[in-house]
Amino acid sequence: MELQKKNEAAGQEVANLPILNCFLTTLTFREEEFEILYCNSEITISRDRDNYAVIRLKNQQVPYKATILGGFAFSVEKTGTINYKKYFDIHWEDDVSMPELVFHQKPSKVKREYEKGQKIELGFEDVGCYRVVYQDNVTADFSRVGEGAYDFHFSTGFYGSINTEPDGIHTIRFKGHRLDAEEDDYNSESKFIISRSKYTDNLLLILQDKATVFIEH
Repeated sequence: MELQKKNEAAGQEVANLPILNCFLTTLTFREEEFEILYCNSEITISRDRDNYAVIRLKNQQVPYKATILGGFAFSVEKTGTINYKKYFDIHWEDDVSMPELVFHQKPSKVKREYEKGQKIELGFEDVGCYRVVYQDNVTADFSRVGEGAYDFHFSTGFYGSINTEPDGIHTIRFKGHRLDAEEDDYNSESKFIISRSKYTDNLLLILQDKATVFIEH
């Protein structure tokens, strides 16, 4: 099991980052760039199509034994040349937990690819700002300004704030038109729908268009 302590880069702690299921994540470092995809219970880390590693969990439990002999371990299959451990490790406890990136060096850029209808869960991960670039080049910043509080600004002129009250109530204030994408042949200024996670009570931003999301701690 590759359980690493949080590391420091340039004197500052580098936060861990969850590896979300079925989202393509790209990490850019000074010397290398890696694409990471977690899907169908395996993680693929690639430099390019010829150099990659596939990580799976191997259950070491003996079925007829009453105890677990060592729990889960990694199975790593490498093709070509890839050395991601210089930059990050994988922390993955078991087959029901979400794997995490544990950074040894701070990446200069982190981005995820989102399809239409996929969600950003505010407060789920330690992120200071989500910068959303939609496929039609509309941009939006969702910036954390406090515990459970976010400001958002769109290049369309739509802006507002999200706050969480002590009793768990979410308050959303905004200025600008919130048109549906098909309404009167206009494009939506907000380009997202608000929902709420039934598991965590966090707010969900459901993207109404395909987008690249840049993550800043």
